[in-house]
Amino acid sequence: MKVLKKILKILGYIILSAVLIIALALFIVSFKKPSNDKVWDSAVKVLPEISFDKNKVTIKNLRDFSYSAKDKINKEEYYKDVFDTEKIKDVYFLVNPFDGHPSFAHTFFSFVFSDGKTVSVSIEARKEVGESYSSIKGILNDYELSILWGSEKDFLSRRAVYFDEDLYRYKLQVGSTTAKSLFMDMLDQTIKTESQPRFYNTITDNCTNLLADSANRVNPGSVPWTWARIFTGRSPEVLYDLKLIENDPKGFEYVEQQSDISPLIRKIISGNPGLTKFGFSNIPGIH
Repeated sequence: MKVLKKILKILGYIILSAVLIIALALFIVSFKKPSNDKVWDSAVKVLPEISFDKNKVTIKNLRDFSYSAKDKINKEEYYKDVFDTEKIKDVYFLVNPFDGHPSFAHTFFSFVFSDGKTVSVSIEARKEVGESYSSIKGILNDYELSILWGSEKDFLSRRAVYFDEDLYRYKLQVGSTTAKSLFMDMLDQTIKTESQPRFYNTITDNCTNLLADSANRVNPGSVPWTWARIFTGRSPEVLYDLKLIENDPKGFEYVEQQSDISPLIRKIISGNPGLTKFGFSNIPGIH
C-alpha cells in the first residue's frame, strides 16, 4: 500500500505540474495580439489579393518560386491569374511528412481546372526573417497564420526539392461542386485572415485542422474530430477510412506507396530547371 500511495502521490504532482504549465501558457498567450506588420521571411512576405467577378476569381501575388536543390532558391517571382470556378474539376490533398517525425506533416490543397489551370493553397505559420519553426512556439502563439496561394510548381517542388522531403498526393473523392465549394471557402478564409490577423497554433489552428474545418463548413460532419488533427501525418489514413481518398483492396499502405510523387517532382525539376508555373498541369503522373 505504501508503494501504491507513493506512486499516486508522484502522479498527482505530475498532473498538477502539467495543469500549471498549461495554465501559464494560456496566460502568456492571452496577452498576445496578432499583426500583419512585421519583417516577414520572403516565402510568406507577400500575401495574395483576391477579387471576384461573377464566376471568375482573380488572384494577384500567386507565389511562383523556383527551387533547384535543397535549401536553394533560384528565383522569387509572383504572378496574377484568373480562375473560372465553373471549370473546377478536382481537388488534391498533399501531405509532406516531417523527416524523422512521420506522425506530423504539412498538408495543403491543389485545385485542378478543366482548362488545364492549377493552383495550390497552403496554411502556414508566418515566420519572420531569421525565425525558425518550433512546434512549442506554435503552441504559445509565437507565429501569425498565413494562407498562401501559388503555382503547383512552387508548392510541390518546395517540399520535395527545397526541403528534400517526401510528398504524397491524394485525389479527394468529391465531386466538382464540393471542390468548387472548398475553393470558395479557402478564398473566403484568406480574405478574412488578411483583414483580421490571427495566430497559427500547433494544436488548435494548424494546416490540417483548418483544412478539415473548411471541409466541414462545406459538408457538415464530413471530417469528424480525430487525433489526426494534432498528429497530422496520420490524416491520410483517416481520409482513407472515411473513403474520402481512393480505396484499394491492397489496403492503405499500397495507396500511400502509389501516392508518393516526390521522386517524380525531383526528376522533373532536375530535367527542367526553368520550368514555368504552368508546367505541371500537363505532365503525366501529376494529373
